[in-house]
Amino acid sequence: MGAVRGKVNSFAAGTNIYCDNRFEKEGVEGVDGIIFGFFALSAMLFFGMIHYFMATQKSGMYPPKNILRRRAGVLGSGGVIALLLGILLWLAVK
Repeated sequence: MGAVRGKVNSFAAGTNIYCDNRFEKEGVEGVDGIIFGFFALSAMLFFGMIHYFMATQKSGMYPPKNILRRRAGVLGSGGVIALLLGILLWLAVK
């Protein structure tokens, strides 16, 4: 049940009760953490992509370079998907 903004008349004693609305948007308080999670996940995936891409530049690296490039591509595409989901949720809540 949402909080009421402003002055509310009480029927019992005829007194006035003031309630403040702590959340501007009702029902979206928990979504902020989910949005942050998507942005944090995308950042971690992008850092992993950069790590594997930098590993392909080193000589004599195991596993082979084509496997490292594939891992970097998977992490990069996952990062893009997580970033897009975070942006879409952020725009929906905004």
